[in-house]
Amino acid sequence: MRRSLLLSIALTLTVASPALAKVEWFYSPSKNISCEVSSGGERGAYAFCQSLQKPRSVTLSKQGTLKVCHGTKCLGDGPEDAFELGYGKSVKVGNFKCTSKKAGMRCSVSPSGHGFELSRDALDQF
Repeated sequence: MRRSLLLSIALTLTVASPALAKVEWFYSPSKNISCEVSSGGERGAYAFCQSLQKPRSVTLSKQGTLKVCHGTKCLGDGPEDAFELGYGKSVKVGNFKCTSKKAGMRCSVSPSGHGFELSRDALDQF
């Protein structure tokens, strides 16, 4: 019993380890929108996207809440290894899913289904 308890604790610690967190960086084909999505780690689990034209950013938490920032102070540089997410393609990281659309980037978190769609012209929350 004690051995199985220790094994269970070890597996739990391994699964929760920040070293195992997955992070994906990508941008839209227009290069106007770039995103970072993380399944955990030091900064937690989130989906973050920014728009260069009409500068703003939005962060979606794993609880489904949004934090919006307006202006160039909200923008940062993405990593060099970011990839282009083609229109109609999706990325899934943890409970987050982001889909590149011609109208913008749509990201949501399960199980709540809450999220956002960021485009050159608007930020829609759902």
